[in-house]
Amino acid sequence: MGLNYNYQVATDDKHNFIIAQRLVNDPTDHHQFIPMADEVKMNLNRHPTLYTADNGYLTDKAAEYCYQNKITTIMPDRTESRKIKHLKPKDRFKKYNFQYNWEEDAYICPQNQILKYTNNRRINSKLYRVYSTKKKCKNCIHSQECYKGIKREIFRTANPLKIKMNENYNSDLERKTYRKRFHTGETYFAILKNSRKFPGIKRKTTKKAQTELTLQTIAHNIKIIHKNLNPH
Repeated sequence: MGLNYNYQVATDDKHNFIIAQRLVNDPTDHHQFIPMADEVKMNLNRHPTLYTADNGYLTDKAAEYCYQNKITTIMPDRTESRKIKHLKPKDRFKKYNFQYNWEEDAYICPQNQILKYTNNRRINSKLYRVYSTKKKCKNCIHSQECYKGIKREIFRTANPLKIKMNENYNSDLERKTYRKRFHTGETYFAILKNSRKFPGIKRKTTKKAQTELTLQTIAHNIKIIHKNLNPH
């Protein structure tokens, strides 16, 4: 039985040129941002001034790494990421459907009830800001759908670095920048699967699988170079 590989690719936002790639035997991206950023720095001899990445890479360590290296990073948190996806009627009272008001530091529920900041609470060793309703919402016809207990609570990270990253993501300019990621980041995988009929990594050992991915990367970059040297 072969290994299940997960491969990450970093591209520039102008030509889709691959500047770094890594292959790992890990089903998630939670711990991959820092190794990937180190790979980019090694290849470019510097960090780019801006990274975009999906919410799977967002961790406390990744936020600290970006702060220490003075990197502006646009990454949505899980709540923001869910907003992009198709909304199901049964999920209308999920956290991502509660609108956050930056000026008031409060959430507004789908029924326009305001959830204000009340206190901090530590959950699984991580600190969160807690927002809740002053009223018990018992008169709301959707109370049974919305919460269990006596009131609805929303939990938001208290990590100042992740809060700053969330502010970056929610600015108008940064949202436009992040939308480009779907074109640049995902184009490479689409080209591999559709144009080059690449079904995925077939090699059984990590070393050989990495070589296979590197060859695919080289082929991709050669095509990009040829295209831009001969635009017509």
